[in-house]
Amino acid sequence: LVLSGDDAHLLDDTSAALGLRLALRGSVRLLVTVRSGEVAPDALVALWRDERAVRGDLDALEPAQTTELVTLAIGAPTDTATARRIHDLTEGNALFVREVLTALLSDGAIAERDGVWRWRGELATATGLAAMVEERIGRVANELRYPLEVLALGEPLDLPVLEALVAPGAVDELEQLGLVVNDDLAGRPRMRLAHPLYAEAVRTAMAQSRSATVASELASAMERAGVGDSGDVLRIATWRGDAGETGDAELLLEACAQARQRADNVLAERLARRAYEQSSEPRYARELAEVLYWQNRFHESVAILRS
Repeated sequence: LVLSGDDAHLLDDTSAALGLRLALRGSVRLLVTVRSGEVAPDALVALWRDERAVRGDLDALEPAQTTELVTLAIGAPTDTATARRIHDLTEGNALFVREVLTALLSDGAIAERDGVWRWRGELATATGLAAMVEERIGRVANELRYPLEVLALGEPLDLPVLEALVAPGAVDELEQLGLVVNDDLAGRPRMRLAHPLYAEAVRTAMAQSRSATVASELASAMERAGVGDSGDVLRIATWRGDAGETGDAELLLEACAQARQRADNVLAERLARRAYEQSSEPRYARELAEVLYWQNRFHESVAILRS
């Protein structure tokens, strides 16, 4: 017989003691899981402390393992961009992979085309996914909500840019709560939310008008701080578009090139289309046509060129 206990750190002392007694008598084999960072009952700790049980630490899935898990769950292959996007969003957490995939399938955001499943829509946070994220960020004080919104739309964000937008001490408080981390890049502090799903949940909860306001504030703050590299150009152009602002056509073209270098054809199309709608110059039409071409949307590409 096998007695399994998931999230065994939640067991009360009496139940844990019973499990230990059964294991010592050899009545059953125990198979238990304990979440990292949680304190398990003394009776369970005694199992591996006294070498009466084998303890194994489960690491996050590697990208290839996430792809395999998704393929097995759907029963068909996914394209490379979809598999990478799911892995990046979940950071290889198997539970999060399951919840994200469930949400995508239920909303029709992932669909089969030519025998391959592709993620084309947005992720609407499903009930199970929302509950897990809400457990971590739902009780944050109102005055700390704005920094979370800024990071959800702008991460990773240089610390000076973030501090210029939020109240003094807010970043330190969020770090202490474990909701924000510092990805130091060669001595350049860059802040992000502790997990990609936190950002996804915060963005989903924001009204469209609120997202537009925060995006505009981000773009202005970045411009005031000065463009540090070509990636900043892409981000400013994206934020201006999210804010519903027209933006400079030349800036949009430069940003589109950056998005294409990163193989983000969806964003590249959005930027190219905005530039094309602002200017009748052939080079803007050509840029949009090329973006459509690389998405195998040949008829649309030809139509743009003919125009």
